[in-house]
Amino acid sequence: MSDLIKVYLDDERITPEDWTRTYNIHETIDLLKTYKVSHLSIDNDLGIIGLDGLPDPKEEGFNVINWLEEELHTNEDMPCPEITMHSSNTGRKSTTLLAIRSINKKFSHRKFT
Repeated sequence: MSDLIKVYLDDERITPEDWTRTYNIHETIDLLKTYKVSHLSIDNDLGIIGLDGLPDPKEEGFNVINWLEEELHTNEDMPCPEITMHSSNTGRKSTTLLAIRSINKKFSHRKFT
């Protein structure tokens, strides 16, 4: 499939060549819903501040992984992209990597070839 895309979710870093940049979880999920995302690389901390002046936990990259895992469980047609995390948030990184491993274990048969 030549129309596949690689999605890079980040608010600050330079987007790698040949990747499509998204800045928030909503843009990223919208692209995943197209079933054309072959690779997904996420940052956790997206610089979105809540009304309390603190980073908004509902707007973290980890929530894309949560959404994707739920979608893969409930939608047999959803393909499973290659997933990496490029975040420097060490607190969230271990949790996210566990979720990514779980997704790969359960849904690796749905990867693009």
